[in-house]
Amino acid sequence: MTNMKIIVNALPVGKARPRVVRQGNRVMTFTPKKTTEFEGMIREQVSKYPENSRFFDADVPLSISIVYGIPKPKSAPKKRLYPIVKPDLDNLNKSVLDALEKFAYKSDSQIVRIVAAKIYNQSPFVRISIDKNLTVMSLR
Repeated sequence: MTNMKIIVNALPVGKARPRVVRQGNRVMTFTPKKTTEFEGMIREQVSKYPENSRFFDADVPLSISIVYGIPKPKSAPKKRLYPIVKPDLDNLNKSVLDALEKFAYKSDSQIVRIVAAKIYNQSPFVRISIDKNLTVMSLR
């Protein structure tokens, strides 16, 4: 597989910190329901790919592009072009990368380049594109 494109028509959810609860002598941690549901929606879209073509090999470096569409609240100034509100872009990325791990690729350590943006859109969405054909880039 050389690339994978996924669209999730849902409000983007940032990765929430794990919650810790104590039950008697035991301490348990869990990921909040909102986060697990969002990650499940992403995995559901990955599962629509044929099983033999939805997994990138473990030794392949990957590039990922993610666009988060967020509805503009009525209270936002008309001049504001981008959603400079929570959730933070890094938390949104963490949700997506964690959801894709072991479903689209073996480990998120395979991701060597990320391009991500939050934009205003009437309907919420997340558009993900994973590509193994990296263009040569110079960081010097």
